[in-house]
Amino acid sequence: MKVEYLSSALAADRHRAWERFIDEAFGAVDMNITDAKTFNGEIRRVSLGELELNEVVSDFEIAKRTNGHIARDRKEYFMLLLLRSGKLNIEQGSRKCSLSPGTFGLLDLNMPYVYSHDQRTDVLGVKIPSGILCSRLRDPHRFGATARTGRTGAGRITADFLSSFAGQLPELSEDIACRYASRIVDLVGVLLEAGDDDVPIDQAIVRTTIYGRCAAFIENHIADPDLSPETIAAVAGISVRYLHKIFHRSGESVGDFIRHMRLKRSYDELTDATKKNMLVKEIAFRGGFRSQAHFAKVIRKSYGASPSTLREIAWTR
Repeated sequence: MKVEYLSSALAADRHRAWERFIDEAFGAVDMNITDAKTFNGEIRRVSLGELELNEVVSDFEIAKRTNGHIARDRKEYFMLLLLRSGKLNIEQGSRKCSLSPGTFGLLDLNMPYVYSHDQRTDVLGVKIPSGILCSRLRDPHRFGATARTGRTGAGRITADFLSSFAGQLPELSEDIACRYASRIVDLVGVLLEAGDDDVPIDQAIVRTTIYGRCAAFIENHIADPDLSPETIAAVAGISVRYLHKIFHRSGESVGDFIRHMRLKRSYDELTDATKKNMLVKEIAFRGGFRSQAHFAKVIRKSYGASPSTLREIAWTR
């Protein structure tokens, strides 16, 4: 896993340095920046097998890639862009799109394009060889210079994965990082195919990611007696219908998962000797039960004993 950090501020000629950095990351371009003396741009490039992760923060720039530039390249790539801050414009062929924070765009590096912004931007990019993306996605060229939201649905999942992955890379071994990177192409394929609708139910990696997100949210909010499928789906950026499908595939309903989580949390606290001074009523509320009476009824039905009896049995072992 090769990591490279580049900064135009470290060069005597910032314009030439920045153009060279972009040439290496995005392919050859003609670069226009406003003031070479004050311009600042930084790139972190991480090689992950055949993929490359790029984090680019830069001031005003206009980059133009022409057929002449493309003819000199030996390999073909696509670049998936996630705009984290600022505003970015992409023109490619007859398409134009403006990306706002939290939005994806696909840049086809095999075709001429104009990449421009008049304010400082922070972009997370994944450079993917054309052959790899074409093996996963039919005719990916059709998605060039089209925007996809990263706030809901497949976009939210992909954005969270990429952002978390980029942030945790220093903590990962090269082998683990490359194994995670191999999943990125699947996520990109799902993102582009799904558009802004619900993600396909048959995509195992997406299904697992959504399920994990929802399960973690439930566990962290189990004390909320109003926790509902509607709340969970809204946080995950999916529809309630899709949420139920995901949990059905796991073997239990959303409601059953919440009940089991409430019971597990409550049983663990009832039988934990370090919490013997905690009132049964408090444990009930921490588990999301609305009343102590209802809590006692559910515990007795599930474990065959009252909350107090369960505590006594655990403490006398």
